[in-house]
Amino acid sequence: MNSGANKLSWTDRAILLTVAKVAKQTLVLEVLTENYGRCRAIASLDGSEAPVLLPGSFLRIHCTGDGLGQPMQAKLLEISGGIIAETPDDIGIIALSCTKDLMAMFLEVEDPVPEIYDATHTMMQSLVADDDRWPVHYALVEFAILTELGHITGMSECMPAFRHGDAIYLSPKTARAVPRERAGAFLDRLIPMPGLLLGQRNASLIEVRQALDLTEMVLQRFALPSSESNALPAGRQDLIQALNIMEQIPKASVVVPISPEDEQLRRRRLMESKPLMVAGRGAGAG
Repeated sequence: MNSGANKLSWTDRAILLTVAKVAKQTLVLEVLTENYGRCRAIASLDGSEAPVLLPGSFLRIHCTGDGLGQPMQAKLLEISGGIIAETPDDIGIIALSCTKDLMAMFLEVEDPVPEIYDATHTMMQSLVADDDRWPVHYALVEFAILTELGHITGMSECMPAFRHGDAIYLSPKTARAVPRERAGAFLDRLIPMPGLLLGQRNASLIEVRQALDLTEMVLQRFALPSSESNALPAGRQDLIQALNIMEQIPKASVVVPISPEDEQLRRRRLMESKPLMVAGRGAGAG
């Protein structure tokens, strides 16, 4: 048998989910790639110092492997972005950790999920930029996961009706979306779908909470029974509590931007005390 028959080699954009230093010159990474899904990879430093890897960093990564389910061998070609956080309780770390845990629960390794990648990339851009729209983007990540898994259906059929002004509802019994005109006598048993899940750009934190209540219902009733887990990530409740606090805080009238030079200085100071950042609340990459 030709041992190289299943050899894989590809280069892709990726988002860093977790990283751990397991030996002096070895990093173990978990990444979400644009075209190859969630992947585990080993990066050898070859005598060079550990790169500045912040939680949620945007990467361009080259991977090779045998296609037999083992971690890929990785080379990091480009690194940018990431969350600069002093503590695990930073809201960006909570959101990223919860996203990573949901993916570990429900997504197969090396299964392409481009729509989930796009939603996660947008959320990470928002978190890195300290944009207060990140809760909307987080809700869209959960929605993308549920849609990818097939637990929410009927969306494509409903969108023409929504664009013509019809409200859309979700059945708690089947998680199928239906327009109001087709709800009939079951209307009072259906859950109104928040506009942000249907592509509306503006959304309040209250609407975000409504969206997360809806995705939680679908996760509990449809996703969890088909998984090996019996509970949603603990960090999800921390995220909900953070949103509750955000609802009580008035929006700042002036936002002072951080210059690229100041951001690099902050990164370097942080890395002096923490040479390797670990995405999420644990030290592992699983």
